[in-house]
Amino acid sequence: MKSIGRETLLNRIPQEYKLFIPREKELFTALDVLNLEGISDELKISVVEIPRFIHSDILNEFACRCAERALSRVENPDPRSVAAIAAKRAWMKGEISDAELAAASAAAWVAAREHALYSSSAVLRAGALAAHGVAYRNDADYIAAECANMAIWAALEAAWEHSEGFAGDSDRYAAMDAACFAEQAWQVEELKKMLGEAGT
Repeated sequence: MKSIGRETLLNRIPQEYKLFIPREKELFTALDVLNLEGISDELKISVVEIPRFIHSDILNEFACRCAERALSRVENPDPRSVAAIAAKRAWMKGEISDAELAAASAAAWVAAREHALYSSSAVLRAGALAAHGVAYRNDADYIAAECANMAIWAALEAAWEHSEGFAGDSDRYAAMDAACFAEQAWQVEELKKMLGEAGT
């Protein structure tokens, strides 16, 4: 199981959170970081994105799940977006070539551009961009971070789009904050589950 030293961890977090890092512990696995008390879920996710801290297979699958979460917020996700996620999983299994993965990514990018130009749904755009990102390149750390961010964006936009009946902007922003925190909490729990299942 990969680990990082205490100093590396302390260098990744703001001063106000350093007191929550156990003084008696010198090495931390990704699972240790995700289980820390007093640290925000957003910060936990940013820390475990240290390059090569988590195995690329886990990060790639995590990115797929985040992209699926983004797409799940719309009733009819673009088929090219869905296909890009499927292509990434097929590529991970060695079932398709780099060129085929690149083609799926390119198609998802076209979908994202089309939705940016012609769709009124920011959620749909976020989902399409997440799907493009998941199949974009082989840098698992980068992909996981981008897809996680897009899933959060989709959650925020979904909260905004469903807040028309709220009394004012303060209620809308509160709903968006809640959606953001809920998505980050899901990401932490999902990664913990995946790491536990993999034993890494």
